[in-house]
Amino acid sequence: EDALRVVPARGGGVQLCGLMATVVRARTAMGQPEAAAAVLSRPVPERLTGSVHGLAYLRARGHYALATSRFHAALGDFLDIGRHMKRWGLDRPRVLPWRADAAEALLRLGETQQADRFLADQLTTRDAGDPWVRGMTLRLRASLREPKERQAMLTKAVDDLHRSGDNYELARAMSDFGQVLRVLGEPARAAMVNRRAWHVAKECGAQALCVKILPGHSGDAPQEAAAADAPHADLVASLSESEKRVALLAVHGHTNREIAQKLYITVSTVEQHLTRVYRKLEIPGRQALPVDFHLGVAEFI
Repeated sequence: EDALRVVPARGGGVQLCGLMATVVRARTAMGQPEAAAAVLSRPVPERLTGSVHGLAYLRARGHYALATSRFHAALGDFLDIGRHMKRWGLDRPRVLPWRADAAEALLRLGETQQADRFLADQLTTRDAGDPWVRGMTLRLRASLREPKERQAMLTKAVDDLHRSGDNYELARAMSDFGQVLRVLGEPARAAMVNRRAWHVAKECGAQALCVKILPGHSGDAPQEAAAADAPHADLVASLSESEKRVALLAVHGHTNREIAQKLYITVSTVEQHLTRVYRKLEIPGRQALPVDFHLGVAEFI
């Protein structure tokens, strides 16, 4: 925002579009639509939208429109991006995932079949194997499936987005994962996943997402999470690499069987690792695993 204030509205060029896009996306995710609208009220020469930074501006404007329930306007911006990207031969979801964005707008409009077609198409692009692209796509496609299949797809989405490093999208996927676990009759596991999702969203400053995940909570951590703050570095350091891998997957809501399948070990081995983790971290069990455990360990998965 400081940079945006010193860039002139005239003569700022594509730099202006890039800065505006960043601020609008951030303010929208932070639950501050008025601040985002103030940025969007600045005039932008139409010629500037004919650049990648200009398309990033359109994407930010589209996400603002989504957040303010103007779904048709959002869809129009996202489809405009797609037309430009195709014309330029730069149709790369890693750069601008316009299909996923358009699908999200279509889902809000109730156009589920068309949304699914966009998402299926995104999984045929050259970036389909990228964890960020695949994770976002799976999260959205999961909403179109029955609960059991949705759970499996969201498990993969959470893993992908964790690897991608995009904690905002990770929090969204974990929130959806917590919801489907509750539908499937696993309230304790759902609560743990939702606490973790809330904490990740809070780290990002995504207040609007925090409210969606745990409605009614203030800016403070949920009571359950407050009792499970980041573990002391010396306690984490006492864990073996295998124990860290298992604990990190448990924090992300995986069952013992899922952890065993992912790490190619037996369920019994998972149980033994977790028992040692609880003892070393001086906690009573899985529900007490710190929600921000990942901050104290290297990323192993």
